[in-house]
Parts: sequence; C-alpha cells; structure tokens
Amino acid sequence: MSFLYLDSSVMVKRYVEEPGSDWVQSLITDPQNVAILSEIAIVEVSAALSMSVRTGRLRKALGRAAYEAFHADIAVGIYQLLAVARPTIDLAAGLAQTHPLKGYDAVHLATGLEAARSLADQEITLVFVSGDVQMLRAAEAEGLTTDDPFLHADMDVEREAGKRN
Repeated sequence: MSFLYLDSSVMVKRYVEEPGSDWVQSLITDPQNVAILSEIAIVEVSAALSMSVRTGRLRKALGRAAYEAFHADIAVGIYQLLAVARPTIDLAAGLAQTHPLKGYDAVHLATGLEAARSLADQEITLVFVSGDVQMLRAAEAEGLTTDDPFLHADMDVEREAGKRN
C-alpha cells in the first residue's frame, strides 16, 4: 500500500485534462493507494477550476462538472482529508521562512510533513506529489520522497496514440 500526499496542482489534474492527468487518475483509482489531502485543497481546487473558466481555458459546463465531481469525491471519502490546526500553521510559517513558498504551498508542505511523520511511526513512507518545482524542491530538502506528474505525462501521449490507431 502506498500513501500519497497530493497537493492542489495534482488534484486539478484529476478533474481537468492536463499533462500528467492519466498518471494522477491511475494513482487515485488504484485501491492500493491512499490519497491524502489537506483541507485547504478544497478551496484551492475550487478556485483553480473557477479561474480556468473565467480565463476561458475551460468551458463553463466542464468547470462546473469538474467542481461537482471533486466535491462528490470528497463527500464519499475517496480522499483522506487532514485538518489544518495551529501547529500546522506554525510549521508552515517556518517553512515559508526557509523555502521560497507561497502561503498555501507552505501549508501543503507542512501538512505533508506532519502526515509523513505520523506514518513514519508505523514504518510507512509517504510520497509527496506535486506539479510545482518549488514545492518539490522544498519537500525534498525537508526529507520527503517526492514525485511529479509531469514526469509521467508520457502516459497521456500513449493514450492519445492508442486513440488514433
């Protein structure tokens, strides 16, 4: 069983077709994986989908469907959601001082670190998954194992090639 912390950049790939989306789909739908999110992902993913509609990158109906699918998945418990409490905020503030991270990125990293520490007590390794290079560098500097959906974008190419044949 694999335990994966997924930041918001990864979660958007689950609901909107982007490079690395096929790989993200395979991670989340694999019953051997546990997908862990910070509760702040609810706000960030919703905002990212809305922004995609406002900028014309996504049609309104597709944005609405993606938003509803995301919230439906949360409601049925596909993701293990971690609350953000004051100790997480304090850790995030320190991480923002150490690494070039935006506020919510620091909260994601702090949440991932806390999850990793909790799982380490059970001798389980958490993989921190992000499509953001700064986040990945900071996570690695903090000792986390990382993965990047952009490194797996070839799955999307293979799928498209299969459609044309």
